[in-house]
Amino acid sequence: MDRIVHLRWLFLIGAIWLILIIGCKSGERQNPSEVRQSPSSNAPSTAATKYFDGSKACKFLADIQGFDLGNYVPYTNTEGYTCQTIEPSIKLSCNPKSSLLCNSISYQVDGEKEGATSAGLFYMGTSLSASAHKTDLKTFSQYSNRLAEQALGVALDAEIMKYINTTASFLPMKPEANREAIDRHTLRKKLGSGWVSILARRNDLAGGAAYMIHFTVYPDARWINK
Repeated sequence: MDRIVHLRWLFLIGAIWLILIIGCKSGERQNPSEVRQSPSSNAPSTAATKYFDGSKACKFLADIQGFDLGNYVPYTNTEGYTCQTIEPSIKLSCNPKSSLLCNSISYQVDGEKEGATSAGLFYMGTSLSASAHKTDLKTFSQYSNRLAEQALGVALDAEIMKYINTTASFLPMKPEANREAIDRHTLRKKLGSGWVSILARRNDLAGGAAYMIHFTVYPDARWINK
């Protein structure tokens, strides 16, 4: 999962700089050891591994247009299971100077034959507009809350909501953070019938800030670092 997030950020940073450079030329435009956890986040000891029902996980957010992911199916070219629709993305606010710089939210389910081991929302904020981020982070918070209610049976608590919306405290992309720093900025805690993990990053650029938030729910603590 960390590798996927890192590759996403490399792609994002490259895309943003390419767009800004083109704009300027064309029209002068522009197994963690120290984990940030809540006091209640001691992993429960249980012999039986828990899963989400895969078919239900694909439809946790079916009431949001674009996030009904269909049936729970095996991956085509790799091990594991996912949904028929793999990580669809909903476009939110866009930069008025470039339709390519848009904030978006995607949804992904991963698991095994026995059931889903995680369901996650990914916020990619590339519009570089502070006002757009404020609005779109509210939408992301609502979607995350909906996912927690469907998957874990409870709403998000105040600590998690604050973490999602306090962009000033997001971990900067530069200078490059080591594993220890990333672990300290990752909020992992027990919530309802399962667990949540949230990592929020910020990339400060000349035209504004870009943000990334990965919000994931798990049925069992043992899946968090898989």
